[in-house]
Amino acid sequence: MRPEESESIRINLSVPAVEKLDLCVMQFGIKGVTRTAIMREVVRQLLERVSETSYAELLLKQRLKATLQQYQQIASPKEVREVLSDYLKD
Repeated sequence: MRPEESESIRINLSVPAVEKLDLCVMQFGIKGVTRTAIMREVVRQLLERVSETSYAELLLKQRLKATLQQYQQIASPKEVREVLSDYLKD
């Protein structure tokens, strides 16, 4: 599954690791199961395990942070606090 908002990350793998990954892709033989898709799932599971937080929650927190930063560019700190306060009351 491709994330809605992605961020590039460089992962270096040894040649034998890439060969094993390609072998897995060929064994699956399903359209959409690619080296990239498998590595994306590996990273997702690793993040969940390391952070003890679900991948969905991590993504949502990242989106919220980005949205707040964008909002801060057009609104005063007071306005941002008011909007957050109103949102948290509901």
